[in-house]
Amino acid sequence: MDHLIGIAARHGFSAINQTSKVICFASENGSIFYLIKDQIRGGSIAIAVNPQVEPETIQEFGGNPEVDETFLHNSNFRKFPKRQHRGINPIGYGRRTRFRNSLDFSNFLLNYNQPG
Repeated sequence: MDHLIGIAARHGFSAINQTSKVICFASENGSIFYLIKDQIRGGSIAIAVNPQVEPETIQEFGGNPEVDETFLHNSNFRKFPKRQHRGINPIGYGRRTRFRNSLDFSNFLLNYNQPG
């Protein structure tokens, strides 16, 4: 986990909140993502990005990501938009994005943290 936090830091992201399930990272230009701790296995890495970013745009950032077409809902996604899902109250949601290894993750963050 420390290795992934270091990669994020090298690309200008700081951990701003951490729970048992996710770590929220933000950059000075406002880019945010959540590292999904319980979906890191066998070298693969899963993050959630803002649901308003289209899958095609996520692909353009590089790192050969696997992008889910459906949304991931989590009450810990407090920096993302909320919507009604299964419960009574709206819940934060994002677009799950997976990487095969830390190099792909690093390549993605290089471009994800660019202004604009």
